[in-house]
Amino acid sequence: MTTSATSRTNIGAGIGRTCNHRLTHALATIIVLAAAMALSGCLITAATVGVIHVARSGGGGETATVTLESPPQEVYQVMLSVIRADPALTLVDKNDSKMTVSVSKGQETATGSVKSSGDQGSKLTMKAKSPDGRDASSDLARQAVTRICTELGVSYQMDVEP
Repeated sequence: MTTSATSRTNIGAGIGRTCNHRLTHALATIIVLAAAMALSGCLITAATVGVIHVARSGGGGETATVTLESPPQEVYQVMLSVIRADPALTLVDKNDSKMTVSVSKGQETATGSVKSSGDQGSKLTMKAKSPDGRDASSDLARQAVTRICTELGVSYQMDVEP
C-alpha cells in the first residue's frame, strides 16, 4: 500500500509539472507574439485613420495637414527618413528642436512641421509652392504627407477643399 500511495503522489506531481510547463510555454508564446506586433507597429497603428486636409492657396501653393495618434518625435523622424529616401528631394534646412524641415524638388519648395496635438498625438503640416504658380506643387505636399502616413502605418482619407 505504501508503494501505491507513493506512485499516486509521483503521478500527480508529474501532471502538475506538465500543466505548468504547457502554461509557461503558452504564456511565453503570447508574450513573444505581442512584442513582435508592438515592434512592427501592429498594436499601435492597426485602427489608426487619419484625414488629410488639403487647402489650396493662390499662386500654385497647397497645404496638406493631418492629425496623427503617433508621438511628434516619431512623426518627425519618419518625415526625415522619407525625405532622405527620395532622391528627387533635397533637404535644404531642418530644425530638430522645432521639428521643421525645408525641402526642394527642382524649382518647387516645401516646408514641413510637426507639432504636439493632445495626448501623445501630433499634427503634421506640409506647405508646398511652385515659383511659377503651377499646380505641380500640390503633388509635393500631398505626396509627402501620404508617404509619411504610409510609413507610420496610418490609413488615411483625403479631404480636398475646392
